[in-house]
Amino acid sequence: MTRTPIRRPLLVLAAAVLTGCGSSGSSSASPPSGGEETRSATQVYDDFLTDMARERSVHVTGHQVDSAGTASDLDVVDTQDSASITLSAAGQTLYLVVTPASVYAAQSRSGPWITAPTDLATNARSLTLASTVRCARIEHGTLTKGAVSTVNGQRVIAVNDDGKAPGASSSTVYISASTPARLVRVVDHGATTPGGRADCGHAVSAGSPSTSSASFDFGDWGGAVTVTPPPSGGV
Repeated sequence: MTRTPIRRPLLVLAAAVLTGCGSSGSSSASPPSGGEETRSATQVYDDFLTDMARERSVHVTGHQVDSAGTASDLDVVDTQDSASITLSAAGQTLYLVVTPASVYAAQSRSGPWITAPTDLATNARSLTLASTVRCARIEHGTLTKGAVSTVNGQRVIAVNDDGKAPGASSSTVYISASTPARLVRVVDHGATTPGGRADCGHAVSAGSPSTSSASFDFGDWGGAVTVTPPPSGGV
């Protein structure tokens, strides 16, 4: 997509760690009281990012397959500046905790925890809500409005990204038709166009497989979530 939620090389990079261990056109107008269905693709896109920038938290779950055929599952609880990430791939699980001060990684919830390597930490930080909004505004291709449908019991509007911009990928985002315009699902259809920013999750090692497909669902918006670092003795 767009670089919006979670289509990040973090998943590829973290899967590699597991294996080794064994231009936005913003709209200034407010959405109409009747919802998003009369808005343009750019306006709907801007509306959901504006909402995301105000939200306290979100729960993200999803699945991706990389170009090497490796499947991975992701579970993330996000706040504006922190995240708790669980990635399962190749029969193993990696846990990441992102705080404003540091990023920690472990292969068990009980540790031992380490300070995450720089590339992995940079990618993990790109999943926070604040980073997602910032990157989504600067890394997307041409947006077109798709059909109205139902996803996870919600009436949604599809916005398609052609992925033809640095850091973007061919993708579809599904945004709630009612206000606030909340993101419900992201489906990525192919690899990211080269040239994306490292701080938006493009810091991957040379030769790493790219993402071939992915789907992520977003729910539990606005929950009272606190992400805490591991106990001081566990790092």
